[in-house]
Amino acid sequence: MHRFSSLLSFHRLYHYVLFMIAIESPPFSFFRAMSKAKPHQNFS
Repeated sequence: MHRFSSLLSFHRLYHYVLFMIAIESPPFSFFRAMSKAKPHQNFS
């Protein structure tokens, strides 16, 4: 049971690392910079 919980935490950490890599990828950071530069009223 302890081995399963450690594997589950590792799986969660793995997904977190993939999520951070995806956020820091060039297209997403470009869109994030664009949305940060523009006021949010334009998207409503």
